[in-house]
Amino acid sequence: MSQSRSTDRALFALTGLEQRLFLSAALPNAGAVSLAYDDTGALHAAYYDTAQHTLKFARRTPGGDWSTPETLDAGPNVGSELALALDAAGRPGVAYYDSQNADLKFVKRVKKSWVITTIDSAGDVGNHPSLAFAPGDLPVISYYAAGTEDLKLASHTGTRWRVFTLDARGTAGRFSSVAIDPVDGQWTVVYEDYRDRDVKMLRPWKRGIASTLIAQPGYGDPAENGHVSPELAFDAVLRQRDGAQPQGKPRRRRPGRRHGRGHLARRHGAHPLQRTDGALPPGRPGPRRQHRSGQPTAHSSNR
Repeated sequence: MSQSRSTDRALFALTGLEQRLFLSAALPNAGAVSLAYDDTGALHAAYYDTAQHTLKFARRTPGGDWSTPETLDAGPNVGSELALALDAAGRPGVAYYDSQNADLKFVKRVKKSWVITTIDSAGDVGNHPSLAFAPGDLPVISYYAAGTEDLKLASHTGTRWRVFTLDARGTAGRFSSVAIDPVDGQWTVVYEDYRDRDVKMLRPWKRGIASTLIAQPGYGDPAENGHVSPELAFDAVLRQRDGAQPQGKPRRRRPGRRHGRGHLARRHGAHPLQRTDGALPPGRPGPRRQHRSGQPTAHSSNR
């Protein structure tokens, strides 16, 4: 038994080494890397060039051929913290931290060029971004504002960006993950609450947001500077071949009780979203459909 476990550990280590060597050959001087596959099997890679201190991008075809790396932002000192995602058409977008100016930026391919936008420049913002695309190919970014130690969210309405503070209590959101519910198109964020040493989940609820406790990893004394990096993903929505919803009596979901398979959560109540101008976000979340929906699954790792 012990020999088998030793062999498994050796194979795991070898696999990790092979992956690093593979990426280093294709992406010279790559530091932080974010990857995503499109529907054709092509691999998109955004990465930080540690030699030039720039943000770069490369694409590998399904056949295994890499494109020549492109410089998305020449900086300097941009992209050391980044997140890449693909929209419904397979077009890449990258949210990243500009450490030179302490800003959150976003770059996306539009036709044959890359368009850079500074999303938030209010103090030191943009650390550890997470990116997802809502219906309509609208980007949503969760990130940490180091200057105020807050969790923030930036979303695009189709005409402009809006920035919200999601949690301003203590040190919240150093590490977060955002995903889009495939049923109602609403964002969901899981994040580390460093003050309480918890992992929590936020989601739009009526004219505010509902906060749910996901886990209490209890990673020791805050003075030891440990942290938790949660990741979030939704299951696919089950549909019939003709596009109709599955038949049968829908099961009514009770908010805050069960979020994902095997995850029992405790409701912490709701509080309003805080926009930078102090106003509530306009509109209300979409109707909650009473059929089987995508289920969020949160995973966290102690570091």
